[in-house]
Amino acid sequence: MKKGEYYLDLPVGTVNAVRRALLMDIEAWAPDTVTFTRNSSCQTDEYIAHRIGLIPFVKVGDGDTMEISVKGRTLRASDLTGPAFKIVKDVEIIEMNEEQEITATVFFKLKCGHVHARYKMCSAVSMQILQNGMYKLCFETLNDEEPDAVLRKAIRAIDSKIDRALSDVGNLEVC
Repeated sequence: MKKGEYYLDLPVGTVNAVRRALLMDIEAWAPDTVTFTRNSSCQTDEYIAHRIGLIPFVKVGDGDTMEISVKGRTLRASDLTGPAFKIVKDVEIIEMNEEQEITATVFFKLKCGHVHARYKMCSAVSMQILQNGMYKLCFETLNDEEPDAVLRKAIRAIDSKIDRALSDVGNLEVC
């Protein structure tokens, strides 16, 4: 995670729009579906899929899947293999005993944070009013991307919404 901290001399509504765009409007790759070939662990497929879905990944190659094949030990994020994605942080997914096994395929999709928390690129997004009328905007990136790049993505998302709104208004028929 990388922390961004910005001091903005903008109207409160604009700063809040940027804050909301950081949380909701930036596209990110995340696990969407997990298809299990084998799960002899004590946990349900849904529980394991949920745990995998909240691990941050970075797209690094072609494709949209990763594979898992683990038997007799703790399943970790680093056990997901494939050329398309890399994990940001190795975390424990599920503890298993010697006889238990999980084999699965993880399918990824590119979506925005407003769809589900797993597609959010930022956490701990805060906005603070300062005494001089400025605002302090802070956030952490979940996928180790540079905060400046993520902030630019949020501003582009706002710009795109404004363009769509202007286009919609321009297409209105006057009665």
